[in-house]
Amino acid sequence: MMEMGRSALLPECLGRVHASTQTPLNALLLNAAIGILIILVFDTGAILTLAAFGAVSLYLISMWSLFVLRKTEPELDRPFKAVAYPIFPFTALAIAGVAWVGMAVTGWKMAAIFVGILALGSVYFVMTRRGE
Repeated sequence: MMEMGRSALLPECLGRVHASTQTPLNALLLNAAIGILIILVFDTGAILTLAAFGAVSLYLISMWSLFVLRKTEPELDRPFKAVAYPIFPFTALAIAGVAWVGMAVTGWKMAAIFVGILALGSVYFVMTRRGE
């Protein structure tokens, strides 16, 4: 939250560091409030499922980005090697895709909530980006 506030992707007050505590107090308080709200609304299994959707989604995005960057930026400096490219990354992408679909089939309500959160975040981003 703090870095997104500093980058102006979220309200800039979230990116400020408190003068006396030297901590991102606003970001910490918002994270705590969101965490408490989620704990009050959902049970532990639902929270873990929501976190798993987030983790698998980030993995899917990372693997997809690897392929896109290799195609669109072939001369980009790459200090880290993708082992057995493209076989291992494609396999990881396929496994993550199957896992995401499997989680969505078995936990369709949490999948809908997760997709809704992503949609709200996307709408917020589109509405607040500053001429970029």
